[in-house]
Amino acid sequence: MGRALDPTFDPNASIRRNAADLTRLRLRKSLSPANLLSALMEVKGFAERLPGRINNILDTVASNGLEVKVDAIDEKLLIEGIQKIANRITVASSWRR
Repeated sequence: MGRALDPTFDPNASIRRNAADLTRLRLRKSLSPANLLSALMEVKGFAERLPGRINNILDTVASNGLEVKVDAIDEKLLIEGIQKIANRITVASSWRR
């Protein structure tokens, strides 16, 4: 858009020139008293609940109730995909004969 309005406009140079100012403005907005107070309240709530959460985790570990569930891949979907690829390779190789 900038080049359409001004063929000599270099958007990369403009971004380099203005990036620091834009970042400073965004940072200043995010560090407003209201946002800082909100973040502080979240940290306070997290810190208040942390001992209870740690206690629950330790109780679960102590009673041998800790389970780890890993759902890495969908094996059925993987096998179906491999079968489709194998079928295509077979069809392609039979056409070359």
